[in-house]
Amino acid sequence: MSLPRRLLMLGALGGGSGVTLGLVRDWPPPLTVLLGAMAAASVLLLARPAGSAGSAASWRATAYALLVVAVVQLPLAFATFDPDGLVTTLGALDFAGALVFAVPVGAGAYAWSRVRAARTPAVPVPTAERGRLAKGSALAALGLLAACIAAETMIDEVTPRIILSATLSAATGCAGWVVTRLIGAGKTMRRDAAYGILAGLSSALASSAWVTAQWSLLIGVAAGALSAVFYGSALKKVGERPAAVAAVLLVGGATGTVMLGLFTDGTGLVHTGGVTQLVAQLGATVLAVAWSIGVCFALAGLLKARQPPSGARGGAPGVAPVVTEQAPNQQHELHDDRNQRPADGDREHDPQHQRPVDRRA
Repeated sequence: MSLPRRLLMLGALGGGSGVTLGLVRDWPPPLTVLLGAMAAASVLLLARPAGSAGSAASWRATAYALLVVAVVQLPLAFATFDPDGLVTTLGALDFAGALVFAVPVGAGAYAWSRVRAARTPAVPVPTAERGRLAKGSALAALGLLAACIAAETMIDEVTPRIILSATLSAATGCAGWVVTRLIGAGKTMRRDAAYGILAGLSSALASSAWVTAQWSLLIGVAAGALSAVFYGSALKKVGERPAAVAAVLLVGGATGTVMLGLFTDGTGLVHTGGVTQLVAQLGATVLAVAWSIGVCFALAGLLKARQPPSGARGGAPGVAPVVTEQAPNQQHELHDDRNQRPADGDREHDPQHQRPVDRRA
């Protein structure tokens, strides 16, 4: 099966599962479609990195992506969007599904790559492929913004506020990420700006409808800065792609959800002086993050390729064997037993007495 067709089928399967849950629970059609799109995007994001690997590794990643959607994401969608869900019961707010999309996908990418990094070192993104990050980041940004708008389920007077809030969070998320990376790493790359924008938009998934413009600026800065810190610590452990996905989605989404406890209109700490909303937001975020990370690591461990014994030829599927160079003197030592010394070239062995017979006598 070709890769594009396989990914298309996977996306359709994931999206169908999300739509099915929405239909069963009788959610509004826009919310049902939004959940289907989130589930499809989640499968594609988690399954795509192994598309170029060996067949066994590719299908393990496929199974992992589908299991994350079924076991992690859909229960979180019920807990967040359903009137009888746990997040609603706690009194927590999550406007467009930061706990439904950003947290489980970020945790899933990190867990899968962390388990694989225990067997093979992280591989940096090739220079030739880095140009694709700009296009992918632009599509992801549009998708996150569209999710914020679609979560309103209608176009009304709140829609401009949602767009403004998400845009401001994206801008300040970019600033927070770039400044943090500049302080921590001493330099920045072009992709840092894109990652910061995505981190800000991930935080806006939770907050864009519930906060005013000035608080959106602070939420974006915090999401960008915290995501950049996590990215810097995870970069050498899991590689660039998983570190970026986990930082942008997991940390950005969780930050936006928690900070709603501070800045939510009418119920946030800065407006009322009470901690009720903050406690609710913290509780929902901790539960979602703990559930996502714990289950994703368990699934990744179950689907991890078996490590071949030391000295066995070959390696795990999808992992290139390690090749080392031999020193020049080592090559001579390997073949030293096949070469005869010049002094022995004038001698002939007597098969009867097993003694050398000198032909020069």
